[in-house]
Amino acid sequence: MRHLIPMWIWITVPAILLMSLLAVSAFAATYYVNSAGTGDYATIQAAIDACVDGDEIELADGTYLGPGNRDIDYLGKAITVYSQSDDPLACVIDCQGGESESHRGFNFHGDEGEDSVLRGVTVTGGYLSGYGMGGGIFCEVPSAPTINNCRIVDNYATNGGGLAVIGQNDDGPSVIDCEISSNSAGYATSGGGIYCDVAGGIYENCLIAVNTGTGIYFIDVFGWPTVTGCEIKGNTGNGITINEGSPSINHTIILDNALDGIYCWDSSAQVTRCTIVGNRKGLDINRSSLEIDLTIIAFNTAEAVFCNEDGEAMLGCCDVYENLGGDWTGCLAGQQDGPGNFSGDPCFCDLDSGDVSVCADSYCLPQNNPFCAEIVGALGEGCAACDCPPPVAAERLLWSDLKAMYR
Repeated sequence: MRHLIPMWIWITVPAILLMSLLAVSAFAATYYVNSAGTGDYATIQAAIDACVDGDEIELADGTYLGPGNRDIDYLGKAITVYSQSDDPLACVIDCQGGESESHRGFNFHGDEGEDSVLRGVTVTGGYLSGYGMGGGIFCEVPSAPTINNCRIVDNYATNGGGLAVIGQNDDGPSVIDCEISSNSAGYATSGGGIYCDVAGGIYENCLIAVNTGTGIYFIDVFGWPTVTGCEIKGNTGNGITINEGSPSINHTIILDNALDGIYCWDSSAQVTRCTIVGNRKGLDINRSSLEIDLTIIAFNTAEAVFCNEDGEAMLGCCDVYENLGGDWTGCLAGQQDGPGNFSGDPCFCDLDSGDVSVCADSYCLPQNNPFCAEIVGALGEGCAACDCPPPVAAERLLWSDLKAMYR
């Protein structure tokens, strides 16, 4: 016998669900906080304490100081804290930390997800004494908040002067359109900007610059963190250190770091459409295997790529040019004749000022290079033709043929 569901149930159940959603939406609140303490709540933390999932906290422009406006804890809530102007230069969380008094900006450790959002603020003055991690922001995975359009500047910790992400799985925060600069780590090779231990995350369209220590340090990451569209430059350590992990690094500029552009140990990273210029070595690969595609490696002060202890680099459609320690040497020997690889001046628009877009007649553009037929490097055309000289002849193999070889 067929069991028919009464019509009133079909009508009532969706209606109840809709009413529930409307009720949640109707009760979502926005609280106003200002630096004078005269808003809906006296401090940011007091407002968070009062929030429920879906609520928002709007911060007036100003500089936020003292207890309740530092060491801020989202308490696992899916809420948004944002600046009214969406201008991080105008809305500042000053932690006022120092050797005698440890403070950071935000502490995510309550299983926050992507709906826990921090947007449009500066976090500065964080200081973690001893073996501290995360001077500006600390994230303990499985917490995975969204940090958007923020500045994390002038903070200190032994690891992760700006941001530290630790945990026991491959999750992590989404850090998007942020500046992480002028932070300090305890050691030259530590994570001055970002430190990721086991956990991963998404780092997209960020400036990671002039940090004391490495720009981004990945250690023991067993997931697949991604670095996309970032500019990593002027750090006193490596641009990126990968110590056991498999991150994906795409469309990223790694420029003028004091040590190596990318340093790998026991890793298997993939580097695609990057520009690696003006570092010590372009890449230093140890007990690791890297696939490097559509990438410019030029004007580094040592080798383009150095391999040690069974290190391996596989290049396709890459421009390797005028690295002072050698271009097609060591583990790159013979690869200049490989699929689509070439040695030619990339013809940057203004390298002296850090502009690594290329002239209209650069061989790194697909209209000038039929063998790769894709942009080589992190940026495309940025200025008019500049009488760019032709490169050393490339192997007559289309990039589409190369990709088919990997399938």
